[in-house]
Amino acid sequence: MKYQPSIAYTTFSHITKGNRYRLLYIFNTPLNQNQYQILYDNIITNIELDNHNRAIYQFYLGSYANCKLINNLIIYNYDDISISNSIKEKPTPYNIQLQMEKRDKVVVEIKDHEYISNFWNLSHKDLIEKYREKYPFFENNLEEANEDIPYITIPENYCCIKRYWFKEKTKLNNGNCVYSNRVCKIKDGNGRRKKLFLNAIVRKYMYPQIEFEHLLHCLANELYYYINNSKDPISKQELYDIAENAYNENIDKYSTMIKQQQTEKRKWIINPQYCIKYNLSAKTVRNMVKGKINNELIGLYYDCSKSLKENLSTFKALNLKVGKSKLYEWCKENNIPTNIKNNQSTKNTVGLYLYNPISAIAG
Repeated sequence: MKYQPSIAYTTFSHITKGNRYRLLYIFNTPLNQNQYQILYDNIITNIELDNHNRAIYQFYLGSYANCKLINNLIIYNYDDISISNSIKEKPTPYNIQLQMEKRDKVVVEIKDHEYISNFWNLSHKDLIEKYREKYPFFENNLEEANEDIPYITIPENYCCIKRYWFKEKTKLNNGNCVYSNRVCKIKDGNGRRKKLFLNAIVRKYMYPQIEFEHLLHCLANELYYYINNSKDPISKQELYDIAENAYNENIDKYSTMIKQQQTEKRKWIINPQYCIKYNLSAKTVRNMVKGKINNELIGLYYDCSKSLKENLSTFKALNLKVGKSKLYEWCKENNIPTNIKNNQSTKNTVGLYLYNPISAIAG
């Protein structure tokens, strides 16, 4: 259903004449007759229902006290529906009885009712901006690092949402070309709904105690930034149902899929907060970190009882890329003699390399 009703409830003839629901659409301003009929025509083109209620003066009865009730907490603006008056789209099948039964079976604890209300009433863009800090969008299970630490060590249980990127070429007025990385959005026909569901499962693995509202907000981000929703659009109701089903699912059933998200070969990544604080590019920090780690490895494996040449052979066997000039420089910085002769009895000490991020920047 393209336009979800604000409220839906079963009528007196429900069951006796088949499934009978009355759909109510609530607007934030009064409507005149012309506006009412435009909205009515737009709504009924997308669903199959009784089309004898186009008159604005139509009288409607209520229902039984124990009728089935669906409250979607939606309040529409007039333009939300009327602007698409000239657009004819293929109707989307929607069985409200099945949706009702589904909701009876799947229950989540709502703690932030204000967020749920805003989820239905705000655009994805406005919703994401409003709750950016309260429900942060995360794509991996790395712990937040101190901004004074240039890199983050990747743990063994590291897991992340995988993306695919392409380089976009832009030609400038001066004839030069610049390239920027753009994400490949998932298109219709590539299992967008299934991918959103599995995406939510992976996030539950990353953060087992995640609240439903936070999970739903992450999926809203996914839909807005990483899904092409122009064709056969995924509605808010569908997104809510996907989050609801994933939230109640047992993630142990998806252990194989989760392992496929744990193929990270890197041992560390650059800390973006460090780059921001010290106004350094990721490339600069990456080279700095490589040098730091390289020095630590030299200190770990350097044998002071051996000659420089012998140590170079050791590093080569360990697949450590250390050149002769680099090793001379390291020995000089750490006051380690390089003229050790073979078989000379020397206490084997490990070079100590102290790293100061502030001095590294100043240097």
